[in-house]
Amino acid sequence: MAPPKSLGSLTASVEVQAIDWTAGLKAVRPHAAKDQEEIPALCRVHVALSPDGNAYLSATDRYTIGMSIVSIWEDHLPTGELVEFDLSSEDVAKILPLFKPRKSADPENRLRLDIGAGTIRITEVIGMIAMTADAHHQLRRIPKADDRPDLGKLVARCLKEAAALRDRAESVGMVDEAAVEEMFVNPSMLARFAAAASAYGHPLVLGRTREARSALL
Repeated sequence: MAPPKSLGSLTASVEVQAIDWTAGLKAVRPHAAKDQEEIPALCRVHVALSPDGNAYLSATDRYTIGMSIVSIWEDHLPTGELVEFDLSSEDVAKILPLFKPRKSADPENRLRLDIGAGTIRITEVIGMIAMTADAHHQLRRIPKADDRPDLGKLVARCLKEAAALRDRAESVGMVDEAAVEEMFVNPSMLARFAAAASAYGHPLVLGRTREARSALL
């Protein structure tokens, strides 16, 4: 798909598959905080367009974290820099029904995200030629909050800890015993991950990150 007519005013312009973008938003949305007055910086979905070719979507209310990875298929303005912005709950509520993926997972059914200094424009891209009838939506760009935690580092640490715990269990022949050990979870918090299981069509896999009481992955 051809890039937008003008790239001069944009910070980034990338294309993602509509089905991946929708699944990613649905998966992380339940983890965003609900209390606007207490923690407004967490009442959002954070989007990070990375030079590694992926868009990382994340949300948290400090008790659970949801993170999804959306592949970037086209980068019309590669700078080698990380581009970050937030989507409010209202933005996500508008975007999801407007850009519903088609039933067939056609790789040509994409969305183009044009990120400007103060605006974000999302355009539906179908096929090789842009049409004026293609759906689009423009919203205000919300900068990343300064006090927002680095969820990527938190998730990476949990992955590392979970892998190390399993390696230790394997080394002493305790994998089966570790798998059946009881775990106590808050049902309402666990239920938030049902959206991810539904969005991606896969079951949930729960794992410890440490032997003692700690975060579940």
